Order: sequence, then structure tokens, then C-alpha cells
Amino acid sequence: GKFHASFDLYNTCIHHPHPSFHWPLIMPSEETTTPPPQPHSIPLHALIFNLHRSHGLLQNDHTQYRQYCTRRLSRLRHAKPVKPHLTNNNTGKQGGKHAFLAKKWPPEAALEHENYILVTLLQSERAWSHAMELKSLYDDPPPKIKTSKGSLRQQYIKKLRKAVHHSTALENLVQIAGDDALRVEAKAYGCWMRGNLSLEKSEWESAVTEYNAAATLYRALAAGGGDNAAEDGTKPKTSDFLEMQDYFVTRADHVIEPLLRYCRYELTETGQMTEEEIQSLLGRDDNRVDDSVYQLRSKLTTLREANLERDAKTQFTNLEFRGFVVPIENQSLRMALLRIDSSSVLTKGNGKSSGEKEFVRLLSAYDDALGVAKRDYKELKELQSGPAVNKKRREVGLLCQYIQYQKLLLLMKRNEDMVNGLRKDGNEKLNLKRLEEIAHLYDALLQDARTISAMTLDPLDDGDELEDEDEFLLEANAQVLRFRALRCYYMGRMYAEKESAEFENARALFGHAMGLSSQAAEELSACQNVSEDLVEAMNALGKEIKGAMVRIQAEEYLRSVTGGLEKGSKRSLLRRLDDYDDGGGMAENYNLVDEEPQLEYVPCKPTFFDIALNHVGEMPEDDLKQWTEQYGKKSSKGGLFGWFRS
Repeated sequence: GKFHASFDLYNTCIHHPHPSFHWPLIMPSEETTTPPPQPHSIPLHALIFNLHRSHGLLQNDHTQYRQYCTRRLSRLRHAKPVKPHLTNNNTGKQGGKHAFLAKKWPPEAALEHENYILVTLLQSERAWSHAMELKSLYDDPPPKIKTSKGSLRQQYIKKLRKAVHHSTALENLVQIAGDDALRVEAKAYGCWMRGNLSLEKSEWESAVTEYNAAATLYRALAAGGGDNAAEDGTKPKTSDFLEMQDYFVTRADHVIEPLLRYCRYELTETGQMTEEEIQSLLGRDDNRVDDSVYQLRSKLTTLREANLERDAKTQFTNLEFRGFVVPIENQSLRMALLRIDSSSVLTKGNGKSSGEKEFVRLLSAYDDALGVAKRDYKELKELQSGPAVNKKRREVGLLCQYIQYQKLLLLMKRNEDMVNGLRKDGNEKLNLKRLEEIAHLYDALLQDARTISAMTLDPLDDGDELEDEDEFLLEANAQVLRFRALRCYYMGRMYAEKESAEFENARALFGHAMGLSSQAAEELSACQNVSEDLVEAMNALGKEIKGAMVRIQAEEYLRSVTGGLEKGSKRSLLRRLDDYDDGGGMAENYNLVDEEPQLEYVPCKPTFFDIALNHVGEMPEDDLKQWTEQYGKKSSKGGLFGWFRS
């Protein structure tokens, strides 16, 4: 047959080869190795958030959301790569063609496609939405419902139990097919579902444990989960990042935390646990989630550093400062500047809720960048001077000044906000302690402004003459004058507010502040990049100083004539026209008249008694006589001196 024909052809080719025949060069076949599948990186809660927002849950329509989950599950299961594992191919041999037939598939299959994870998630979401739908019927049953409340309760607890089953399966699945961030998100989601089930079953201890774990994980995700870039290097938008950060914070602080407080209250009220035992339980629970939080933070740090290394190759290649375009050649310095930029975005996004942590983190980022730039500058300082070395030294020196300048601007803005807060809180009257705090803050602001004004450029050669006044130094010197004027003004008010007021010192400081304010207004108006509000503020300060000088002059005169003012009466000006009373000191807002007239004593005149007598009728003589007989004093005639009393 075929074998003998092939063998004859082989012998013919070996012994009688054709002249044009060439044996093919057979190379050893290289084994094609397929790369191992990578774990999936799915923004789990971002997906849930968008589904809830787009499919009825904003209106608490759990029926619509449940129906959507059913349709979405059908589409996910019929995708071609996963259809053999996730669809029901029952041929009718087991219970009919349309009977449900559970199909088992290996968890390792989830590495091949993300639909395995999404199907498990949506199964949990569908069961949860069905439970919430039944619970709404249990809480507010319609008039014609035939199902009893006990049956409804059993049904929605059954659905919650099913949601917990699928969420636990999701946790186990992403341990194999998900990255670290996805594992933590799935764990937080599972803790949330288990807490809901324990709450409905009145298992308070389990509910406290699960809710506390979920809140801890959500706060960890809020601290850095939004910066989790995908494995392919794509980075989320800043708006999406801030939106998800707010979502995690809201979920932890405004959704889970009230439920956790309620469960703790029930634990103590029912006598199951004391407050100390609850704290111990929460401590053990924190230790249980520490590993997951640590894995999340390490993963986020790794991804963040990878993103910074990628962005540092294309961003912050140069910057403009003091009229110079300075190239940034150090890769570490570029990454440090990118960290500052990302920290600044976070601080602005968080607003007032950012607190001290974000501010300290931003200052630390500035210190790190300044340390890198100073190391480069120190190395250049040790080199012998020359045109190329001097040029490079100036560039690196400008980088050091830029970083230090931005850091000082941040500190100065924070201190000025604190001053404005102190002045706003003391609208009625700035007492001596408050004035001391404001003067101390202006002292710190003045030191920072002087540090900026002392930033000079490195010469390019030994004979290079530097410009004495550029725009940067003009603005810095104007700010120094502004802070000096404000500091002198508040120090003068401190001297005027003392119990033993030192009017000479106050007058001298006010006079010095007056000159500085006018000079600062002139210098600030000459700068190009200064807001007009600062110039107007200096002009307003000059008027305020004039008023303060007039007040201390009047108080000094009154003290020499009458021994001083009566402080602290807080009467309106209309009520103290004839008195030496300042109405409460040098306040920002003076009380001219009383908004509501106060009651005044009226002297009793005979006319008033005549008017009152007109309204008096006949005297009830019988009642008065009876009253005097009953309660009046009775004479006593007994005793040794009875004859005298009679």
C-alpha cells in the first residue's frame, strides 16, 4: 500500500537523485513557549459604582438593577471564549432541555478570560439586589400582598446568603486570577456582604468584625487605590481617581461606620460583650486585615514608582524659573518632582478633609527633591570653575532655588490662612493672646520672605556682574516690606492692649508700620505678577494704622486726665456719650446703637400714683377686716408686765 510506495520513492531519491534535487536543510524545531497568563487588574468598585449609578439604584429601583444583572450575565456567559464553561448545554437527558444544570469549571480557567470574574461578581450583585427588593416589601408591604412578613424575611435572608456565597467565591477566584489590588477590593466587598447578612440575622459580633474589616480596607483603598494604574501602564484620569477616592471614603465613613456603631451598641445593650471586649475584638480584626492592606500598599507603591519612571522620561524635562529655561537631566530629580505634582493634585482634591497628613506628605516630597538637587550642586561645587561647569552649576542652583521657593510658598500660604482664620474668629475683639499668635505667625512669614529674597544667582565667570534687581527679587523684597508692616502693626496693638499700656512703644511701632505699608504698596504696584488685592490691602492697612494712632492718643489723654478709660462695658456709643468708656477696647466693629432698645428705669412721680388711684375701686372693707383679724397681731396681757402691755 501506501507504506511500500513511500519506501520505493525514498530509495529512488537516495540512490538516483535528480540533478536539480537538493536536500532540505532541516533545523531543529524551536519550541514555541507561550507566556504565562497575567493576573487580571479589574477596577471592581469602579465597575460597581458605574452600574449602580446607571441602572436604577440612584432611585432605589432594585428590580431594574436585578433585571439588568440578569441580562448582563447572559451576555457575559455567551462570549465565545467562555461559552463552553459558563453556558448550559443540556441536551434534555437530565430533567428536560431547559432544566438547570450546574457546570463545574476549574478556577485556573479564570486566568484565560476576565468574564469568569465578572460573572461571579454579577451573580453576587443580582442576589443582593433581589434581597434588597424583598426587604423593601418586608419593611413597607403593599396593601394586596399575600405573602406573610415572616416568609418575606426568610426569602431576603436566603438571597443575602446566596450573595455572600458568590462574594466568597469571588474572593477565592481572584486569589488565583487577580492582582493584589483586585484581591483587596474583593476582600472588602466580601466583608461588606457578610456584614449585611450578620446584621439581618442579629449576629452582632460577626457583624462588628466584618464591618470593621470592610471599613479598614476601604480606607486603605481611599489612601491609594485610585492611583492604581493598569498593568499595561495606562494611568487613570485625575477626575476618575478623585471620584473613586471620594467613593471609598464615603462608603467607609458614611455607610459602614453608622452600621458599625449600631452593631456595637446592640452588643453592649444586650450584654453580650463589654466595650473593652469589643475593642479587643476590633484589634484582632485589624491584625486579620493587615496582610491585605500591606499587600495593597506594596502593590500601589510598585505601580506608582513604575508610572513615575515612565513619566519621568517624557515629563519635566525642563522648567522655567526667574526667566531661565532650566533642563532637568537627573532622572531621580524628575521622579521627585512628579511625586510633588501628584501630591499637590491629591491635596487640592481632598480640600479641607485632607488634613495634616497630606500637607506633611507634600512637605516631605519637597524635602526629598531638594535633597537630590543639593547633592548634584555639591558635586558641581567641588569641580574647578570653567564656562561649562559654571553654566551647569547655575542651572542646578536654579533647580534648588525653584524647589525651595515652591516649598516656602506652600508654608507661607498655610500661615496666611491661619492668620485669616484667627482674625475671622476674633471679629468682636482681638485680645492680647490672639494678637500674640498673629504676630508670631507674621514673624514666621517674614523669615520665609527674607529667605526668598536672599536667593541669588551663581555667576557664569569671575567677572560676571549679576543683575541687582530682577522681577523675582523685586517681588520678594516687596513681600518682605508687606510682612514687616503687618508685624509692626500687630506688635503695636499688643503694646496698646496691655494692662499697663506702653503708648510710646505702640506709637513708635504704628509710625514705623505706616511708613512700611506705604513703601510696600508702592513696591507691590511696581511688580508685574502681583495681584491688585495686595496693594489695596496695604492701603487699607495704612488707614487702619491711622485710626489706631488716634485711639491710643485719645486713651493716653484720658488716662492723664481721669485715670483712664472704663474698659469692657460693651455699651453702645449712644449710651456712653458723656462717659470715658471705649465700649470694649480697640475692636474691629464698633457698637454705635443698640439694635433692640433696652429697658430703662422710670422714676416714680406723684402723677403716676394719681393715675393709678383712678383705677382703684371701693375698698373691700369686710375682707380686709377678716384678714386682719385672722393674721393680725393679737395683744398678750398675761405675764409679769401684762399691765404695761395693756
